[in-house]
Amino acid sequence: MKDEYVIAKYLRLSSEDGDKAESESITNQRRLIDNYIRKMFGDIKHRTVELIDDGYSGTNMDRPGMKKLLIMAETHTVDCIVVKDFSRFARDYIEMGRYVEQRFPELQIRFISINDGYDSIEHIGSAGSIDVALKNIIYTMYSMDLSEKIKSSRKVLYRQGKNIAPYAFYGYKKDPDDKHHIIIDEPAANVVKRLFEMSAHGCGATEIARRLNNEGILTPAQYKKRQYPKYGTWDRFEGYTKWTSSMVRGLLRDERYTGKYIGARNERVAVGSRKHRRRSEDDIAVIEHAHEPIVSDELYKAVQPIVHGGTRPRSDKGIMRGLIRCGGCGHSMAAYGVKNDNVKYYCPYKSYSEHNQCCKTSICDSELATMIIDIVQRELEKAADPEKADKAVKRELYEKITAAERLRCSIESNKKEKLSLYMRLAKGEYDENDFSEQIKELSSSIKENEMRLNALEASIKETKQLSFKDMLLRFKESAEDDRGLIRKLVNTVYVYEDKRIKIVWNFGDINHLIET
Repeated sequence: MKDEYVIAKYLRLSSEDGDKAESESITNQRRLIDNYIRKMFGDIKHRTVELIDDGYSGTNMDRPGMKKLLIMAETHTVDCIVVKDFSRFARDYIEMGRYVEQRFPELQIRFISINDGYDSIEHIGSAGSIDVALKNIIYTMYSMDLSEKIKSSRKVLYRQGKNIAPYAFYGYKKDPDDKHHIIIDEPAANVVKRLFEMSAHGCGATEIARRLNNEGILTPAQYKKRQYPKYGTWDRFEGYTKWTSSMVRGLLRDERYTGKYIGARNERVAVGSRKHRRRSEDDIAVIEHAHEPIVSDELYKAVQPIVHGGTRPRSDKGIMRGLIRCGGCGHSMAAYGVKNDNVKYYCPYKSYSEHNQCCKTSICDSELATMIIDIVQRELEKAADPEKADKAVKRELYEKITAAERLRCSIESNKKEKLSLYMRLAKGEYDENDFSEQIKELSSSIKENEMRLNALEASIKETKQLSFKDMLLRFKESAEDDRGLIRKLVNTVYVYEDKRIKIVWNFGDINHLIET
């Protein structure tokens, strides 16, 4: 029996809520939940864990706090989840129902929605009752209606040239006297000016990146993270610590540095969807002289022929592609095609700084594959303990099951998008031609994911009957004919200057890092 009862408090406030609805604020949600826990759980030994998503929409589950909460649920490290109301957990009635009606009961997790008077321990088998389901549908419809209102209001702001992003783009900062206006941020603007001036004087993007790195100038992502530390947006760029030629070219192509406002270039295909589509040119707001320029029109136009010069096409071939990393800096190595349909890998960061440990030489895909095959065949004779190997196979099985669940969620999400499109068409809010195109795209995605799911389920069935020893034996028998098996065994390959490699196996519990 567990020593203590773990209660997770989940609090959420969307960016649209802002400070307008004080009753919905994080502080008030916390106070309400804490009072409830003291009243209902005061007599039992318990520990509370608080998870917060501040500034995140409830129309999808892609939120940092929510992800942590669901991991806790799946790993059985929480006994009870308490929220202010259903809408704080999710505004999507399908996702809400899936967790409240199915997953949480399966995991034996108690779910409490205070303001809705819902406690799963008192509603076993009846979470799908009319009142709960109706509230979830109402929350979903409210989100759709709110989304349309927000889009309409934003369109007005776009047409007026007003900036509504929480932060300004690199080179600018928010005007303290007008949140919808941006002004020049001198330190970053000076860097932007240098980029254009160096490019105009014939300095290539790679050379520009190298100079900036040698001078220790922060990349745009690093700079923004320092300027706006509370926004988690920049966390995903944590590894982007060096300037690259693509970063430089991206800034040199940005026409906004001439003082031009460009807004609303993309839009979501449906409420809660992660997919975006390009707006038509007529819907993209473009306003001249909207803010102070960093570079002149003449300078901008002068560097465009240089920036838009041809680039070497990338190869889609390569057995090892996506698995190779530089042993010096740890970044993925880039691939390019050579004669005889072979592929070579090189570290794209080797040219961006004079002071690094990057691998300076390239290595062939076929050469790497041969080295790995030889290593595996040698290691076959000293394969690890069978019991530990079986654990590794079980872990692989878990990963496949998790991937299958993600595919199911994707299929369900696409089906929801189709439902949303049908509802919008019925309301006369959607063009029939666009509707047909989107439905076709979603149907194709559903079909493709269902095929992938079927294949994955077959693989799961096969893996259940497979031991690690079997995997190695199969590899030995067929590696020469089916090198795709390499990808089943190898997680990452680190390449060093002398073509020494270090392999991280997918079966990490039983295989140490092998160097050769």
